[in-house]
Amino acid sequence: MKTEWHKITDRAPPEKQLLMVAGPSGYCTHKTFLALAYIDEDYRPSRGGPLRWLDVTNESLSDLGWYPTHWAHQINLPEIA
Repeated sequence: MKTEWHKITDRAPPEKQLLMVAGPSGYCTHKTFLALAYIDEDYRPSRGGPLRWLDVTNESLSDLGWYPTHWAHQINLPEIA
């Protein structure tokens, strides 16, 4: 099954869903980053600026200098009891 990636400028990502996001990392060795992140406008509103992506620890990706350009629904992760 192929993952369908969407440009953030073409298709708005759903809120409050953990998604795979990718974009330029700003590093030479690995030029692209891949992360699990979500948007929650109630918790951390973007206030008209760029979307504020949060990782699974509720840290902002922008604090790392990462600004996603693409998103996709996450692959099926295993259930962990």
